[in-house]
Amino acid sequence: MRGSQYFSFSRLNFSSILCIVLIMRQYKKLELVAVFWDLPKFLDENYLKQFLVEQKGKPPYDWAMTRFLIYGRIIDALSVFKIKEIAENLDKLQLPDHSLKMWKRMVEVYG
Repeated sequence: MRGSQYFSFSRLNFSSILCIVLIMRQYKKLELVAVFWDLPKFLDENYLKQFLVEQKGKPPYDWAMTRFLIYGRIIDALSVFKIKEIAENLDKLQLPDHSLKMWKRMVEVYG
């Protein structure tokens, strides 16, 4: 089957996503390669944390949040950003429809 090797959240129901999140809680290290594959300096967790502290409330912070919400694992996004903070910013972030729908549901359930 073509494309079957690719993972897609759109094919999962919410219960399946929740199971994935609970299983992945065992992984404590952030998986930054999926989010910042093209920006090596952001693969350093200390650099990323410092960047987020310095840029809080500014457009670069929103850019980083957008990348996490689109490309990152749910567990990583929730490790870096609080669900309340995600909820407050969802409408201003430029997310694809499928990411926006998924995160609105996450906020609805966990927010």
